[in-house]
Amino acid sequence: MRRLRAIAVLLPVLLGLAHPARAQFYTMGADPSGLRWNSLDTPTYQVIYPRGLDSLARVYAVALEQAATPVGGSIGFRPNDAYRSRMPVVLHAASAYSNGQVTWTPRRLELLTTPDAFVFDSTPWVTMLAVHESRHVAQMQAGAAKPFRWLRVLGGELAAGGLCAVYGGPAFLEGDAVVTETALTPAGRGRTADFLEYYRVSFAAGDCRDYWRWRYGSQRYYTPDYYRAGYLAVGGIRALFDVPDLSERFYRRIADHGGVAFSNWNKTVREATGLRFRDAFSAVCDSLQRSWAADEAARGPFLPETTVSPVPRRFAEYTGLTDAGDGLFAVRSGITRPARLVKIAPDGAERPLALLGSNLSRPRYSSTTDRLYWSEVVSDARWPLRSWSVLRSYDGTRQRQLTRRTRYYHPVPEPDAPRLSVTEYPVDGSSRVVLLDADGGGELQHWTAPDGMQVVETVWVDGELYASAITREGTGLYRVSDFSPVLPPRPVNIKELWASDGRLMFTCDLSGVNELYALRPGSGGVERLTTTRFGASAFEIVRDTLFYVSLQSEGRLVRGTALSDLRPEPADFSVLPRYPFAEELAAGEPRQPDWEAPVELGEPRPYNKLAHLFRVHSWLPVYFKFDSVEDLSLASIMQDAGLGATVFFQNTLGTAWGQAGYLAAPSEEGWRHSAHASFTYTGLYPVIEAGLDAGGRDAWLYSVKKEEDRISLVHEGRGVPSVSGHIRTYIPWNFSSGGWLRGVIPTATFVLSNDLDESGASMQRIALSLRGYVMQRTPASRVYPRLGIGAEAGWARRRTTRLMAPSAYGFLYGYLPGLHETHGLRWTALLAKRFDSGTFSEVLARTAPRGFDPAVSSRLAGYSSQFKGSVDYVMPLIPVDRAVLGPAAYLRNFELTLHGDWSAFRSPSQQGSLFSVGADLAAVLGNLLWIPYPTRIGVSYNYNGGSSYAAFAGQELPMERHNVSLVFSVEM
Repeated sequence: MRRLRAIAVLLPVLLGLAHPARAQFYTMGADPSGLRWNSLDTPTYQVIYPRGLDSLARVYAVALEQAATPVGGSIGFRPNDAYRSRMPVVLHAASAYSNGQVTWTPRRLELLTTPDAFVFDSTPWVTMLAVHESRHVAQMQAGAAKPFRWLRVLGGELAAGGLCAVYGGPAFLEGDAVVTETALTPAGRGRTADFLEYYRVSFAAGDCRDYWRWRYGSQRYYTPDYYRAGYLAVGGIRALFDVPDLSERFYRRIADHGGVAFSNWNKTVREATGLRFRDAFSAVCDSLQRSWAADEAARGPFLPETTVSPVPRRFAEYTGLTDAGDGLFAVRSGITRPARLVKIAPDGAERPLALLGSNLSRPRYSSTTDRLYWSEVVSDARWPLRSWSVLRSYDGTRQRQLTRRTRYYHPVPEPDAPRLSVTEYPVDGSSRVVLLDADGGGELQHWTAPDGMQVVETVWVDGELYASAITREGTGLYRVSDFSPVLPPRPVNIKELWASDGRLMFTCDLSGVNELYALRPGSGGVERLTTTRFGASAFEIVRDTLFYVSLQSEGRLVRGTALSDLRPEPADFSVLPRYPFAEELAAGEPRQPDWEAPVELGEPRPYNKLAHLFRVHSWLPVYFKFDSVEDLSLASIMQDAGLGATVFFQNTLGTAWGQAGYLAAPSEEGWRHSAHASFTYTGLYPVIEAGLDAGGRDAWLYSVKKEEDRISLVHEGRGVPSVSGHIRTYIPWNFSSGGWLRGVIPTATFVLSNDLDESGASMQRIALSLRGYVMQRTPASRVYPRLGIGAEAGWARRRTTRLMAPSAYGFLYGYLPGLHETHGLRWTALLAKRFDSGTFSEVLARTAPRGFDPAVSSRLAGYSSQFKGSVDYVMPLIPVDRAVLGPAAYLRNFELTLHGDWSAFRSPSQQGSLFSVGADLAAVLGNLLWIPYPTRIGVSYNYNGGSSYAAFAGQELPMERHNVSLVFSVEM
């Protein structure tokens, strides 16, 4: 019954964790502690923003309010309809990343306001965020409106997050939001060639997967993110079957069934279309396949081409082609390898050069400095919500960071001069073109773009500087000197600017796929130079050949076409492409946004961080310790859940959170009552965690019991309730860059309780540790990083007693590649040392091999030194890629891990060893019920032995030769 009670308590919390809009006790991180904040109100929102950015806040406040009514038109809920207080919106302007998210528990909308410099979409960033994220806010109203209002009384905001997981899920919610941005803007993702590009290629190759395979992906086969599957499921069915209110029907059906609507999406689709969801989704895919086939027939014939790069065994893609003189530079990445700069010889041979980071621009070569240049986004060492876009260079042997703490993107070398033009995005939301010294990175000159214009890329043509820029009308090309248009803005994607023979070359999806275009700035004439089947990008001319990359099901490969085979044709930018479903979706919206509508705004006022430190958002009529969910340990969940009550709190800025609770637990003496509280604050340079536990047992008095052949530590109750507390502080330094994850984390912990030793001294404890790591990123089809190493050292002692001996440990671990590109090896080495100043020892680190009972680790702690080494070899197996019992679980593949541990231990008078060898076999699930995270369920076997095995068994320790246990883990 205890286990059943624990699972019953756990269920609503896990459901809250499952919401893709981050309906969990979640924080994006902390802004720098020195920031001061203001807020201003709209009728719907409270916008909280860094002081000094009033203009930026007004822009976002106006856009959010203008979008509020239209985004709710086809779903039946206006954002924040179900709440009386305004919805908090937090603007994070110091981050060089671009994102937005709706978060429940506590409810808030968080926006990273720096425009996206790498996802080429002709919608202004503020418009995109206002529409997409406002739709998420509208979706969340369903879990707080009738018939679920009573759940808000029972659980606070936790209920809405859980219901959104049960009724919706990530693919539906994100797909519905992409549908909304496609319908309410002239250039949402559904109106771009890039968004469904892989589906187009796959359908042509006969790769027609069912919805669940597109949704949850595969370890063996590349799968785009679930936004696209969700878009086809929601938008495709809505457009193909003329059901513009499909999302509204989905939520209305839940309400009509009193909040209990099993298989609600499937039944909603059947009622709307007369088909099962599986068949309706297939019809959508068939419609797309026919539409794309007709488009290809109309656009052909296509250019002749040769494949330059080899076809990979696992999906890989090449981007960023650049002339290397004797070949091509390119960026290669894939599902088994992280991004890396490579050099491709004329015969296709490939040489790896340098590991690269994420969020980087296309490398550009300067013949003047003989270097490649690119930009890369790197996080601040301490503050996750402050980051930079720095410039890096490569001279053929090593990388060099050219700038620090800058917000520069897309460096382009000036021909015949050691200078770079870059795009800069200051924190105030403006954009600039900046001219830099290519050797030192110093600023030489800058041009500020007009209000409402986001500069994206620059290019030099015959000594003059041009730029692409996004406005409300779309993307256009401009002279930088006065930002006059040379190609007026249109709602199409324009990217990858470069120059050739006095022409401004760019990639554009004007024809419905990406092709190469050429503009002569003097005349304004534009030609389309290529006609390809699925589109192409990263164009580069080397002598008499045009090189580019194009997608096929095995990867995005390098191809070449002779310049003599090009067939230039005039391009008419007044005729826009027609994308499947887009116009039908727009026509089905009851109302389009009016971006000129006046909005009532309040006056800015100071936002006091201290006054808003404790924001109670959820509660449960049971006791539950949230750390148990984070650990995902059933044993700890059973220990830390029971009858009682719990209150959860977190501030809106995401820098402080915690919980307080009361627990009533049965014992042999009757019911025991206890109170518990925890608090974490990340708004100072060191993170501070604190906890307090009172009651639940008596305070103990420890003493030494001596027998003929042994001594033991015993305790007895003191007749007063136990009170214990701890405070932990650490600094999570992050130095990741250049494709390597690097971190250093020093930690100090102090524990105090009213337990005493026989001399009356308090059992206080202090512990210090230092951890560091360097490793590569882990690609999608691998379990471990390909290479990496980490180390940790720690020391602990009881501050006011010599009853317990001080101890220290050192831990090393690393990763190495396996025999196959998806395999990996992990090794560890742990050394623990007990100092002889105390009688007894504490378990500072688990030194017993896997498969042994924890009591064995406690026994080993009595030795003066202990060593443990382990090796794990993991290999993914059998890509099943099938939904089991419908949407209940998606079986992606199996995973076999061979492992072995060996422990040695010694004291002055004795020594010994133990070992275990075995294997784990786990099924890797894409989801489990409503939990949309990869889940491993399986079995672990260990054969246990060693020179000390018989002796330990004779000491009545729990020992078994063959140990079998369950494997269960969830990746969050």
